[in-house]
Amino acid sequence: MSARRPTIAELQVLGQRANFHPDQLAALWPISKRQMERVFQCTFHKTPRTWLRELQCRLALNLVSQRFSNKAITFQLGFANETHFCRAFRKAFGATPRAIARAFVEEKIEETKMSRLYYSLGLLPEFPRLKSIQE
Repeated sequence: MSARRPTIAELQVLGQRANFHPDQLAALWPISKRQMERVFQCTFHKTPRTWLRELQCRLALNLVSQRFSNKAITFQLGFANETHFCRAFRKAFGATPRAIARAFVEEKIEETKMSRLYYSLGLLPEFPRLKSIQE
């Protein structure tokens, strides 16, 4: 990969290849760690570590919605243990993975709530505009 700035999709792939570690991400993206920190601060207004943790949690949400177990998600996404995964997930989404999975199974999450959730997580490119009710 050249020294150009990768797209967000490319950064997500690099983040996964780097096992969600900023040092490994800097090594895969041929710039210094400090320069990478400046790029992330300018682009995302976050540190690389925060951005990578959010990416890890977004990927975990996708797996939770597919009814993967916490143990499988922990292993697949490289969390230290299930407690670490659940704590990071709850911090990112305000609910435990089990509660979110239950909501998916019981279909308690309405379509508009899901689209808002996915948009806020960066999983949808554009938020569908809601029609205003004017009578």
